[in-house]
Amino acid sequence: MDRSITAAGVLLGMAIGFVTGVAFAVAKRAWSDHTKTKALIPGLKTAAWTSTRTSAGRFTIAGILVVAAIAWAFIGR
Repeated sequence: MDRSITAAGVLLGMAIGFVTGVAFAVAKRAWSDHTKTKALIPGLKTAAWTSTRTSAGRFTIAGILVVAAIAWAFIGR
């Protein structure tokens, strides 16, 4: 009887230890990813704003060309 209780206690302890170990590993990895990503944010913000400015400039040029084409079509009549 004592052996079955001891074996059950050992198995339960191993299961709890495994679950706790996995949870700790996941939390440690998440914290590491968070720290790395937080360090990258300034560079990512700069890249995003540069991309936005480039897109806005191209959109403006395309808009001016469209307005010029429409004006040319009306004036040419």
